[in-house]
Amino acid sequence: MLIRIFTFLIFILLFNKGAFCIDIGSDIAVNRFSTQQTLNNGDRVAGFSVLEKGFKLNGAATFDSFFSVSGNIELQGMALTLNTDLCFSDVSSIVTLGSIIGNNHSMIFSPEIKIIPEESEIGCGSLGCQIDFVTNVTQPDDIFSSNWSFDSQFIAVGLDAPSSGSRDVLRIYQFNGSSLVLKDSDSLDDKDVNSVSWSPLDYF
Repeated sequence: MLIRIFTFLIFILLFNKGAFCIDIGSDIAVNRFSTQQTLNNGDRVAGFSVLEKGFKLNGAATFDSFFSVSGNIELQGMALTLNTDLCFSDVSSIVTLGSIIGNNHSMIFSPEIKIIPEESEIGCGSLGCQIDFVTNVTQPDDIFSSNWSFDSQFIAVGLDAPSSGSRDVLRIYQFNGSSLVLKDSDSLDDKDVNSVSWSPLDYF
């Protein structure tokens, strides 16, 4: 009887092995990973994890790290949920695609990333999915911050104030699908705008 119970318990443990979720790294101390990390279903990249060689999804996972990601990113058709912005460094490569659940966070590409995916042919031909340039708006000075509204209809731009004279340093543009149209602006008494952010629920 004891042997049957013991065997049954071993079977339960082995069957449920994939059900345990783990955190990659820590939320209280910096952990650097010099090999590509594999994320299984329910796994999470913790707040102070530095992924120097990228990550690969084997199931739905969560990204929560403050640091940018280097190395190969392989989504493999799985879903990645963002609890913070996902920034790619200038030595990162997107190898396979998947789903990104943004939760009002941004995915910030390095200027070096021009083709997605770089090494895959998932529905995109041998060159991957090309990033197409849509539009641009020239600003009179350095942009310190920009942020899209919750529904991606408007973008707020914060600028460096001029050294002399007066000029609007906060600008709101509406995106009509093909171009950015200036809708409102303010000089804010010629103060630098170091950071802009929209409400997650309304146009504030």
